Amino acid sequence: MNNTNPEDKTTEERQLNCILEIIDCILEETPYAVVKQYDPYHCTLRDELIVEFTLNRGTKDYKIAINWYGVIDNYSKKIPKHMLVDIHNGISNGYLKNILKELKEQNK
Repeated sequence: MNNTNPEDKTTEERQLNCILEIIDCILEETPYAVVKQYDPYHCTLRDELIVEFTLNRGTKDYKIAINWYGVIDNYSKKIPKHMLVDIHNGISNGYLKNILKELKEQNK
């Protein structure tokens, strides 16, 4: 779909865009991590989009799932705790960048 107007997008498309932005922020904060694949699915229980993705770091893969507003829904139990901290920092930094961007635009 080539819609440029955000209002023309479906809720699921907007949620997916949010998650993809969050993943970009996670990659900025997680050294040497690469997204191998991602799989969006609709959680009917909570009526929201969740993306499960595989982060590769060196020779190991770790699965993590986040919803469209950045809450970690699930993750591999073998993921290093410091990597979880990097992921959390990426999510937080992404939100802070967007908040600052919106504030700057409002003050113009």
